[in-house]
Amino acid sequence: MSRFRKFFNILSKEQQKLIDDGCSVLKALATKKASSCIEHDREREKINNSTCPLCNSNKIVNKISNVEGKGNVSGSLYCGSGSIYGSSKINTSEVNHCSTCGNQWKKYSRKYISSDDILAGWFNDINAVYEGIYSYGDKTVELLKDIPAESLLVEFENVENDCYYSTQNNITLKFLKTKFKSVWDK
Repeated sequence: MSRFRKFFNILSKEQQKLIDDGCSVLKALATKKASSCIEHDREREKINNSTCPLCNSNKIVNKISNVEGKGNVSGSLYCGSGSIYGSSKINTSEVNHCSTCGNQWKKYSRKYISSDDILAGWFNDINAVYEGIYSYGDKTVELLKDIPAESLLVEFENVENDCYYSTQNNITLKFLKTKFKSVWDK
């Protein structure tokens, strides 16, 4: 009966609970990593926006003075008739202004990272192992080694659209079972 269940991937209640627990652990790891990234980014923003890079003064004033623009003109003229098209885009952005030395620099823009972004990054790293590029992939495999392959596949299907195209094609249950334990393993 066990071989039949494994062949058709019919899970028992215990196996389903293992998969659900693995998904919970994976989401908790991703949430913890995302919140630490957000905290690190918040600290960088505070340092960058509160200290002048030239004179290290803390007398900073917020301004809206940096104006950037793009323009485009195109058209066609033939024998004195035709048409000309044009467009422009002007954007004002916030800058920091140092009251001591007069230096101006762009404000630090924060990157908002969600737990789904972290999961997609991990799956891209696992794909690097599949492709034979071992820079970050081995560390990710080591981090996630206690999570069942089936749980990883469930979470991969939730963030698949955020992953690289090659990752979407390469991550399969068969490959995940080669690197991670399965609920069918005893």
